[in-house]
Amino acid sequence: MAVVIDQDCASLVATEGKFPVLVKWLLDKGKIGTSRELRKRYERYPNFLEDIYDILDDVGRNIRLSPEMEDKLEQEVESIQSLCKNKRDDFIVAMMRLAGFRLIVSNDSALIDDIRNEKLFNNPRGQCYCRRSKEEGRGQYRISEHNSSRSDKLLKDLGHCGD
Repeated sequence: MAVVIDQDCASLVATEGKFPVLVKWLLDKGKIGTSRELRKRYERYPNFLEDIYDILDDVGRNIRLSPEMEDKLEQEVESIQSLCKNKRDDFIVAMMRLAGFRLIVSNDSALIDDIRNEKLFNNPRGQCYCRRSKEEGRGQYRISEHNSSRSDKLLKDLGHCGD
């Protein structure tokens, strides 16, 4: 299992130090889940590509969709499109469903709603992490070095991703 990092958080993860627990886990033993389309979107964030993506790719911890799954991705997008709030990133939902990924780091509220939609992710449910706090209206897990209970929750969920 692997964590998916939405392109909107790629620079936050790589250069701005917003997810120190996640970065430490990734560099120690973590895996990321990607597809061709997500890789293309990461190109806008060269620091993420150099500091995270390429390093994990070099050591075999970049879990890409197989060519067969990439071929099925468009069909999966079509089958879930009516359920997705986020039409721009519906391929991420489809990718996560096809590959069995259940953990995403994103600040996109519509994508987070899609990951939490039990019609899209039922068994097991999707988990989302972002920088927004409950006071900002989203209620996702806010991860930082100052929030140890959320960091512990993230590490527990990441532990399930290491298998």
